[in-house]
Amino acid sequence: MNGRVKAATWENTCGGRSARRVLAALTLTVAMLTPIVAWAQSGIAGAVSATSGAVLPGVTVEAASPALMEKVRTVVTVGLGQYKIIDLRPGLYTVSFTLPGFSTVKREGVELPAAFTATVNAELKVGTVEETVTVSGEALLVDVQRTSQRNVMSKEILDAVPIQRMVQSYTVFIPGVVTSGSGISRGLGTDSGALAIHGSSAGEAYVAIDGFNTSRGTGGQGFYYIANTATIQEVVVSTGAAGAEQPWAGLVTNSIPREGGNTFSGQVYFHYTNDHFSQSNLTDTLKAQGVSPTGAIRESWDFNPGVGGPIKTNKLWFFGSYRHWGNEVDAGIRYNLTPTAWAYRPDLSRPAATFRLSDRSYAARLTWQATQKNKFSIFYDQAPRNWYNRSVSPIVSPEASTWSPYRPNYLTSLTWKSPVSNRILLEAGGQYIHTVLWLYHNDHDPNLFNGPAGSAPDPAAIGATELTTSLQFRSAVGAAPAAPYGIFATNSTFWVRAAVSYITGSHAFKVGVDDGIRDSLQDQYVNGDYSVNLRNGAPVSLTLYGSSKNDSRTKAVLGIYAQDQWTLHRLTLNLGVRYDYLNAYIPAQDVPATRWLPARRFDPVDGVPRWHDISPRLGGSYDLFGTGKTALKATLNRYVNAANGPIANSNPVLTSVTSANRNWTDDGRNGGIAGDFLPQCDFSNPQPNGECGILSNLNFGRNNPRATRNDPAIVTGFGVRGYNWESSAAIQHELLQGLSVNVGYFRRWYGNFTVLQNQSVTPADYDPYCITFAVDARLPNGGGYRQCGYYDVSLAKVGQSTNLVTKASNFQGQRSDVFNGVDLTVSARWPNGAQLTGGTSTGREEIKTCQVVDTPQALLFCDNKPPFQTQLKFLGVYPLPWWGIQVSGAFQSVPGPEISSFSITGNNQGTSYVATNNEVKSTLGRDLSSGANGTVTVPMIQPGTMYGDRWSQLDVRFTKNLQIGRTLRLLASLDIFNILNSSATQAVNVRYGPDWLKPTQILSARLFRLSGQLNF
Repeated sequence: MNGRVKAATWENTCGGRSARRVLAALTLTVAMLTPIVAWAQSGIAGAVSATSGAVLPGVTVEAASPALMEKVRTVVTVGLGQYKIIDLRPGLYTVSFTLPGFSTVKREGVELPAAFTATVNAELKVGTVEETVTVSGEALLVDVQRTSQRNVMSKEILDAVPIQRMVQSYTVFIPGVVTSGSGISRGLGTDSGALAIHGSSAGEAYVAIDGFNTSRGTGGQGFYYIANTATIQEVVVSTGAAGAEQPWAGLVTNSIPREGGNTFSGQVYFHYTNDHFSQSNLTDTLKAQGVSPTGAIRESWDFNPGVGGPIKTNKLWFFGSYRHWGNEVDAGIRYNLTPTAWAYRPDLSRPAATFRLSDRSYAARLTWQATQKNKFSIFYDQAPRNWYNRSVSPIVSPEASTWSPYRPNYLTSLTWKSPVSNRILLEAGGQYIHTVLWLYHNDHDPNLFNGPAGSAPDPAAIGATELTTSLQFRSAVGAAPAAPYGIFATNSTFWVRAAVSYITGSHAFKVGVDDGIRDSLQDQYVNGDYSVNLRNGAPVSLTLYGSSKNDSRTKAVLGIYAQDQWTLHRLTLNLGVRYDYLNAYIPAQDVPATRWLPARRFDPVDGVPRWHDISPRLGGSYDLFGTGKTALKATLNRYVNAANGPIANSNPVLTSVTSANRNWTDDGRNGGIAGDFLPQCDFSNPQPNGECGILSNLNFGRNNPRATRNDPAIVTGFGVRGYNWESSAAIQHELLQGLSVNVGYFRRWYGNFTVLQNQSVTPADYDPYCITFAVDARLPNGGGYRQCGYYDVSLAKVGQSTNLVTKASNFQGQRSDVFNGVDLTVSARWPNGAQLTGGTSTGREEIKTCQVVDTPQALLFCDNKPPFQTQLKFLGVYPLPWWGIQVSGAFQSVPGPEISSFSITGNNQGTSYVATNNEVKSTLGRDLSSGANGTVTVPMIQPGTMYGDRWSQLDVRFTKNLQIGRTLRLLASLDIFNILNSSATQAVNVRYGPDWLKPTQILSARLFRLSGQLNF
């Protein structure tokens, strides 16, 4: 969370999907002839002087390493004796300094991690070049030139710590990172989760390989493709203060690929565990609450060989890998005793349902040094996956979940690099990802889908939701990602990136472009054309669905940037500016008729949106004492928000009203049949009739209704896109050799907010009411209080909807979103091989949505100011002094789940209550607009005031290093997850009722896992 040559002009002339693919291929071909930005570049920089103190221009500086296919990179110092060498791969380097009339100085053992500029200064004495002064290197911990905040996970850490081998899993252990993904937060799961840091949007986080975004769209989050860990050399996580190369402010987890080498080498990683290696952590209290062991591992496996080497020495290298891995996890719910019954009763004779995800990878990379100045790399990975019981959870029964295979699911990329001279670097490349996603009803029976248009649904296919507990059963009923629909979806994303760098001793100037296209097609098939909502087992309403719908859209993203890293003695300025362009084009679409809706034709839509933005990126780093061991850093950067929201997805098929509600009481009134759980109504009549109440949205079923429109002022123009500013100030200091500390302050604030306005109503069309909640010790102050501030639309306006997405600034009131936080982190490496990284992060995000757009209820709980909360996270490795055993660990201690959360869209989410008409009528002065049998769901508790208990987890690995012959080395490991066997709560049921605050997810119980890695 970038595209086409002339992206601003060709999208209107594109005649179809084939034309777009041809143009995409042409774009890649052209891009191969232009330069590309290098993400996560490392470098070496410094200054050379004589022993007298005089600066020395004209010194030849060479950086040599086996990590470089060309073996050595050479530059020459300029006027102030300064030099810079960029685009170096991670590895050990020898840096030599040569000038006629002076002795040669050679610095050996310079360890260069990814995304790091090592400061290597030299002092030459008068002599001959044949005289060589050799200086041993040491680990360099402070980058005194870069201002971006990055965290580097070396291969040593990747191989050593007891975490699931997925790059997102390592990211979770960076202080400040928050995640909604249960599996990666525990270190075992294969779900991707939503990652954020320092108040960034989770939709902006993405995983990259060699700088290319691998998420499913042109923003972040959804990871259809999961990288094969054996193909990765290092992982670099951008956590803040990103430069002009990066369009968004969110987390970027970039994987540096392995290339092979001049010697054959490889590894075979494997692990296995199942429920026989696990222990229960259910306490008596949890058992009394009826909690099941959610997240408990039933089975986990990983088999991941990889091998690389030369096809031709110094000319052509290869690296290939196969991987098969997955998990089966206890979902915390049982199968329904009678799957088609209208009541959920757990079948205790069957094992609890499981969530199972199985991935494979067939990956290969070729690296070709065509000439001394031209290097090419091609990568391909076919990564099919199967996701069984995809949406099952403690509140979604297995019958209501889905089965989701991804096949084909592949990624391919091509890059070219050329250090034309010691001052000019050219790079170019492109990446293509293609995924076909299938989503089926859980029992894989296509007959449960609707038949021909107009036919009645199979009653067995109708899903149900118990409103008092939020439990979904019988069939899929509206749960993410796609229910109640079965889906066939194709998603293709194409990226091109280009840049040219001009380097002098004091400047590293770069100009670049990044461009992307996304094509998506979805055919969705209804799993029943309505679902049933129950309250204490009795029907209260129906949700009608618009059934089949097609979604086809193309996104074009273009970014052009320029930046300079300018060194002025001890001060380095990082100055940049970025132009961003986004266009979403939607072709004409034909949607077939369904039971509720006629066949519909949707005209093409262009420029939804068409945005232009210019964002400055400013930063400075000051070498405080001139020793390269203390740096003061400050930044101020503007970023555009990722376009994952409703504006960029303004497909008219989706913005038309494809679902609506109407009350239903199965009591046999008006000729109906009582208790048959089949609504007897004339659904073509939106007014109350038979057993059904009024249709909640009168636009439902109309051909292309004006359901939701975008204000032109937010769709087109310069500077109208959502944005955020990030400022930071930090000090980084090397306390001792091998030990550094970093203290940073971060502030982020958002702008260009939008709101959804129903233009068919005004605030005067809403009537107020109050609710008196039950006496309950779990509620604030013991409950029994009266809460006012709720509003119900008048009877004259019920069901009327003309929605407009417009500027929040058009309405009076306060709207803001501001984050403030402080991180304290340490990084330590000791001579015996021990390592420690981690620290604390304390912060809070204050959100205000105190604006009345249509309903005055928006003012209820609109000012969210939570307390400051602190995380504590560490990763560590320590070789024990006995028997060649190494111990490593991963620890995190984070705040408990928020009982009432908040959404930036202005919707209060979290603890809610389903109130009946009888509870409302006395203060409202009439029946609810939904009718005498209607219900209303209302928020109960001020966000940011109630949290669950803090939870902590410690995972440990013991590794024995075994040498087998002269070429084989086995790292045999025993992993112990949740070694303290904590049963801390990670999520709770937030629907007020008998199951309110019941844990829906607890930490997985203590688990032992056997793993090993054979290196050769």
